[in-house]
Amino acid sequence: MSTTTQRHDGLQLARAGEVGGAGDRRGSRRPLSPRSAGVRLAVTTAVLVGALVALTPLVGGDGAPLTAVWWPAAGAALALAVRRPSRRWWCVAGTLVGSALALRWMGVAPALTAVLACAQALQCAVGASVTSLLTGGRPVRMRTTRDAWRLAVGAVAGIAAACALLQPAVAPGEVLRYAPAQLLGVLLVAPLLLPAGSPRAVDRRTRAARAEWATALVVSTAAAVALFWRSGPGPWSFLVVVPVLWGAARLGLGRALSCLLVVVVVATTGTVAGLGPYGQFAEAHRTAVLQALLFTCGAVTMVMSLVVRARERALVEAGQREELFRRTFDDALLGVALLRLRTDGTAVVARVNDRLASMLGHDVPIGSDWSAQVHTEHREAFVEAVREMVGRVRAGQDAHWHAEVQHGDGDVWLELAASAWPTWREDGRAGEVAAVVQVADVTQRRLVQRRLREAALHDALTGLPNRTLLEDRLRHALGAAARSGRRVALLYCDLDDFKPVNDTGGHAAGDHVLIGVAQRLAAAVRPGDTVARIGGDEFAVVCPDLPDASAAEAVAERIVAAMAEPFPVAGWSFPVGISVGLSIASRGADAHRVLQEADAAMYEAKAGKGERGRAPGGGVRSASARVVDVRSADGGR
Repeated sequence: MSTTTQRHDGLQLARAGEVGGAGDRRGSRRPLSPRSAGVRLAVTTAVLVGALVALTPLVGGDGAPLTAVWWPAAGAALALAVRRPSRRWWCVAGTLVGSALALRWMGVAPALTAVLACAQALQCAVGASVTSLLTGGRPVRMRTTRDAWRLAVGAVAGIAAACALLQPAVAPGEVLRYAPAQLLGVLLVAPLLLPAGSPRAVDRRTRAARAEWATALVVSTAAAVALFWRSGPGPWSFLVVVPVLWGAARLGLGRALSCLLVVVVVATTGTVAGLGPYGQFAEAHRTAVLQALLFTCGAVTMVMSLVVRARERALVEAGQREELFRRTFDDALLGVALLRLRTDGTAVVARVNDRLASMLGHDVPIGSDWSAQVHTEHREAFVEAVREMVGRVRAGQDAHWHAEVQHGDGDVWLELAASAWPTWREDGRAGEVAAVVQVADVTQRRLVQRRLREAALHDALTGLPNRTLLEDRLRHALGAAARSGRRVALLYCDLDDFKPVNDTGGHAAGDHVLIGVAQRLAAAVRPGDTVARIGGDEFAVVCPDLPDASAAEAVAERIVAAMAEPFPVAGWSFPVGISVGLSIASRGADAHRVLQEADAAMYEAKAGKGERGRAPGGGVRSASARVVDVRSADGGR
């Protein structure tokens, strides 16, 4: 290996080492193992619960949950547990340790500390387990009132279990004070620690939103101080609900509860100190009245915030769906129209996209009747389809319609696919039937189909019907004759001495002669007769609705006379005769039998001409009378 190669490889390895080292430094924070995460959660719970227990004197207690007006540690423990349902037992352990340490630090007796700490841990365990059962093991998110009810059921179950544990160890009256204090703690603190889900419709991180929150805090604090620290007895306490409702309606659940917590702390400290409207009550009575007020404020704040949030979220989702519909509607590759269908068959245009206007070549007025866009030939069918869709929707059935109709003056063909559904008024009654119609321009497809159909049923050279179309029209004529009693004749024609035309002038001259023959045949027959080219130099004529056989013979004579003049082609003159086999269909005859008879009569006519030395002119042979009628024409070959 050369020195240059070694240096190059060494440089690459050094750079790889630098990148790897940087990656190791960036990824030095490895995910915690489940056990490490659980231990961290237990420590967090213990610290938070212990701190809140230590703040009990500020919320109306003397260091024990049995005398507190409300117990915030209960809400914190339950919130941490339901945030991580799979790790809730670590929260239970943290609640036990944090409560025990804090109660002992505050001087509570060891026996009572043990009972109260176990009651707090049991309350957390039962409450989190019941809530997890109701949510299917999913973390709780305070997004809807259903989430609040699940949390409330879990909290009540946990408090009931804790009361059952405390019942043998404490007086019955103390248990009655314990339960509402714990429930208030869950109501006021737990929602603050739970995620609220998707962001609000209004961005609360803006400066105006923060200013409004600060204003709500100041107003709430001022109202609480004025009512619970400065005022005397009187019916003024419920005025504190006013700023709380403002926060619930405007600030969202978290910020509204933060304003409420300020009110709760001020109201609790003032009332415990004997101030405010409840200061003159007995201790038991003022605690009960204050708890009732706080519970009312907390419940109203939570429910109102969740309802307002749900409405905002619904409005945002509705706006997003409307925007998605608008984009899908306006940017669709097909023409789309939104209609309001009525029982009289009217389809009122509510909205159309630009693609439809471009397709039609003009704007469709909003409020006009869509049936005006349909050709008169198909308009009645469209109106009947509208009536049918309205009837099916009213009957609770699916209503769809698909058809191809002519538009306007008939130059444009449109394929319509409609789907209808019911609408509802604000009072719950059924409104108009709405429908969306997808429109595609199928004019070119129709033209192609018509050309293909014509190619399948017509001769490419002469444009006359071919054998397939001839047989179809013969069958229709025979069916009509069976009903009317009239006669049907078939003239089977074959050109005489056509081969010399191709031999002399080539196939191009032969094609010109065949085209001329087709034109003369079409001019010689009646308007309702069908002239067809069967193949080569063979033609056939269907003559329906004849009074008798003589009328068919007259048509055959005109055909023979039409071939009397030679056909000029590029300076040449080609005399061409014709042999005609005539078959008058009997009653009940089928098309195949009539064709066979006319074909046989034509060959007999041609054979009869051979007996005359193949003189130029035309021959007619009747399959019914078995008579050969040979007519000579002037001129020679």
